[in-house]
Amino acid sequence: MKAVLAAVLSSALAVVALPPGIPSEARARSLLSSLTVAPTINDGTYDRDLFPHWSAVEGNCNAREFVLRRDGDGVTVGNNCYPTGGTWTCPFDGETHSIPSDVSIDHMVPLHNAWMTGASEWTTAEREAFANDVDGPQLWAVTGTTNSRKGSDAPDEWQPPLTSIHCQYAAAWIQVKSTYDLTVSSSEQAALEEMLDCPPDPGFADAEAFDFSSSSSWDSSPDNTWIIKDEDLVEFHDDDKALELKVEAEGQEVWVSSRQYLFFGKVTFEVEAAAGQGIVTALVLKSDSGDEIDWELLGASEMEAQTNYFHDGDAVPNTYNTTYAMNTTITDTHVYGIEWTDETLIFSIDGLDVKTWRVGQIPGSKWPQTPMLVALRLWTIRSSDDPGLVTWGGGQPSWDSAPFTATIHRVEIEDYAGGCREIEDRVEYFYDENFGGWEDVQVSGCKGKPADMLTPSVPSGTMPPRSDGWYESSTTTASSGENTEEPEAPPKDEDPDDGSLMLGGASGMGLETAKVLQATGNWKLHLFDLNPKAGEAALQSVPGAEFHQVNVTNYESLSKAFQKVFDTEGCLDFVFANAGIVERHSFYEKAETKGSEPPPAPNMATLDVNMNAVVTTTYLAMHYMRLSPHKGKDGTIVATSSCGGLYPSQYTPIYAASKAGVVNLVRSLAFPLHHNDGIKIHAICPGTVRTNLLVDSEWNMFPAKYFTPVDKIASTVKMLADGGAMEDVTGRKVTAGEDYGLAVEIHGTKHYFRDHVPFCDDDMRSIMMATSMENQQKAFDEVKKRSTRASTEHVETTVSA
Repeated sequence: MKAVLAAVLSSALAVVALPPGIPSEARARSLLSSLTVAPTINDGTYDRDLFPHWSAVEGNCNAREFVLRRDGDGVTVGNNCYPTGGTWTCPFDGETHSIPSDVSIDHMVPLHNAWMTGASEWTTAEREAFANDVDGPQLWAVTGTTNSRKGSDAPDEWQPPLTSIHCQYAAAWIQVKSTYDLTVSSSEQAALEEMLDCPPDPGFADAEAFDFSSSSSWDSSPDNTWIIKDEDLVEFHDDDKALELKVEAEGQEVWVSSRQYLFFGKVTFEVEAAAGQGIVTALVLKSDSGDEIDWELLGASEMEAQTNYFHDGDAVPNTYNTTYAMNTTITDTHVYGIEWTDETLIFSIDGLDVKTWRVGQIPGSKWPQTPMLVALRLWTIRSSDDPGLVTWGGGQPSWDSAPFTATIHRVEIEDYAGGCREIEDRVEYFYDENFGGWEDVQVSGCKGKPADMLTPSVPSGTMPPRSDGWYESSTTTASSGENTEEPEAPPKDEDPDDGSLMLGGASGMGLETAKVLQATGNWKLHLFDLNPKAGEAALQSVPGAEFHQVNVTNYESLSKAFQKVFDTEGCLDFVFANAGIVERHSFYEKAETKGSEPPPAPNMATLDVNMNAVVTTTYLAMHYMRLSPHKGKDGTIVATSSCGGLYPSQYTPIYAASKAGVVNLVRSLAFPLHHNDGIKIHAICPGTVRTNLLVDSEWNMFPAKYFTPVDKIASTVKMLADGGAMEDVTGRKVTAGEDYGLAVEIHGTKHYFRDHVPFCDDDMRSIMMATSMENQQKAFDEVKKRSTRASTEHVETTVSA
């Protein structure tokens, strides 16, 4: 029943990573029934060279090297992509290897078998694609001798020594045969049918508490609740009823996971996290489908805790790396909670809710809806890790200070069993990879499951709230134990009165943009400008809008205007930070002074309006978007830069500096704002636009062909405000989900998406990427891949010495 799997094999629980694309049992059975049954024809014409193999598939990696890197643990590679370190555990026999040459890459459906069941009719290009398919479950990293024993045999002739992998093996074989429209023999079909007996997810189906005073607290049930990876790094303490997880050297990792699953529920972990840079204590809920909810406690950041949510192995924008400040260190005892239902995902510390995600804030299609196991993990940054991951973890561990220890006092688990009202005997969860939602998960052992499920009225955990260690989140403030978050507002496209601010909106580009947005009927507009006469005139062109006289260079004036708009509308969805002035003074002018007297202070008005006001506007927009019912999700900020922000402008150097600052501010803020709050920020860089910034005699100095129509500016801003897929004049496309952090140059009737300057060399790229939030995201994804290999699927078996 597992779609993407990582198995745990042998008493040592070696980590096994399986290839992607393995279907669930139900899906595999459906595919098997649709395969053509025909005799296997061996006419003696097969030649391995007819299948060009180990072709390049990614960069300088061929298919073999790609699979070694993908399916190993702790793999490092050289410039040629060949592994220089790592381990590989064979899912067929459970053997672990540290020498790459001992590992073979097995074709799940052997090339000879494919030739006899349909591939003889293919083109060479089609056979090459089959032999190098790294996207499906065709290529496996296995023990060389085991691969030799398999040869070209079908499942009716050879099956893996480990029976625990038979279900996944059969599902993978069927998927490959189906993908490439290959036939199966009648005996092969029968063998596959027999092998397809995948176990369901066993449920907790009740409330259970584990105080870890001894190993008996783990193994008191017939099913043995917990699986421990590397038992030498786990120790029980009867005196203080605690479980100790420790790491002593690079490459060590402790992973303790439950055999049972919960299907919606609440879990609380009473924990003292491990201290030390590069040391991470993780408290995890993880499903077989790749969804993961976790607390991450970084030993290098003892006054902070972090939460994350991953859907199908990928971080979900707006939920990544949310950080909460704490007044006592994570090495003190705290109770970290996760409550998960069909409507909400609530994180708490010491009994106080610090963050609530609701369906809508996390897209419904990405909401966690399949049963999850519970896991405790202690892991470390390694010398071979990506620089971004090292930076996130606070640096490499100082192993001279080892061991590093996390202490688990108690874990309480309440399984809501998918809303089941009455449980009988043993509960198991079944679901197909094509299920439409949580309602399609079958609960075996449930007498009465409701047709729909509101937030369950299951009693909360029995752990008492702690009075010490008060904290607050970066996005909400809690006091007196009350949750200050408000119910979620409807999505933007369902709300006809989105709140919008136009700074510098009484004339020029701001006014034209206000007209365009007003014409849609979807916006309630507020125009900010210093000129009251221009504001009054603008209201004639934009009926229904409101004007506010504001000095954008004065924080008190600007912040009060933001507050007034928010108090009136109750939300803020879009801000166009368009206020700007030209450079009216000469930076080069010689100053007349006496002797060595310093010159007068330079005129900073251009910087104050064009740059500093953008900073404060963005700061206030971020604040009030977060306070809005949507909590910032899909809020949009567009800041006006200029072509002078992209190119040198000798005549107006301060103007150019201010506009360049806007571009780099936007590029620097874009990723954190989008991934932490869902807020999108962009910069527009117009060419010459005829506005009221200059008088006619000055504008007449420019040839008419050089002007950019003001309506082109307005349509571009509307494009950014609408978001989603977009394209520039060169054909460069931005997809929905990537529509943030754009610097859009506008010239004439055309617009261009502009990238930052290229790095001077790879060293500079590494330096800058090590500090980028985007690189930290990639590093986190890599961590989750390692986590997936360690935990996505637990297959229990016994391997003879």
